[in-house]
Amino acid sequence: MPKAEAAARKALEIDPGLAEAHSALGYVELFYHWNREKGGRELLRAIDLNPNYSTAYLNYGILLLTQARFKEALEQLRKAQDLEPTSALISFQTEWALFLDGKYDQTIAQAIEPKMSGSYSQMGLAYLYKGDKEKALTALKKAVTMEPNSGNSTNYAVGLAFSGQPEEAERVLNGLLAQSKGKCICAYEVASAYEGMNDRPKALEWLQRGHDEKCDCLVWGSTEPWMGEFRKDPRYKAVLAKTGLLQ
Repeated sequence: MPKAEAAARKALEIDPGLAEAHSALGYVELFYHWNREKGGRELLRAIDLNPNYSTAYLNYGILLLTQARFKEALEQLRKAQDLEPTSALISFQTEWALFLDGKYDQTIAQAIEPKMSGSYSQMGLAYLYKGDKEKALTALKKAVTMEPNSGNSTNYAVGLAFSGQPEEAERVLNGLLAQSKGKCICAYEVASAYEGMNDRPKALEWLQRGHDEKCDCLVWGSTEPWMGEFRKDPRYKAVLAKTGLLQ
């Protein structure tokens, strides 16, 4: 992220009217500095400079999504998709927006032919919240098989825990942690898995680690449904307050 920020600022020194650089800077402000206000200004500037730049709408939609402004976020993501209808990344983020907004059938329809492993993961979460545990676990496991990253693995662990398989959920999560020793792993995603597994002490430990390591995923702390009870915990609020992301 610091390298991306330096590159974006250098680009703007050369051409202050470069929409791509403003969009990149807005993304860094959101996910690295956790500053939605500055990020929003940069992204709106990018859109103003180039109304046909899909990535600017995509990034602004993501920013709105982290604030639980679902309707506005989906409007921006639809604009991005209209400009670039074949983009798997835009479709993926639209699935995520629909899921967070509780539109589970629409999430599944959007992800009907997943091009990214995360789409299977999001489809699985939608099935999980619809109450179809069998289809949920099939899709969540498929995501891990395709790409065993921390997001897919922790979502699978949450699905297993919610489906009454806590031992298997712990096995999946422990496997991820063992394989990730010495590698970058998103501590916030691990925290969310522990919360889904009803282990609040470990969830708090990994949440604090996420803060200390500047995990980009902390921006989702106000939106993910399985973190709802956690968000009421004063200790959770204290960590998010330090980031400026508490709302």
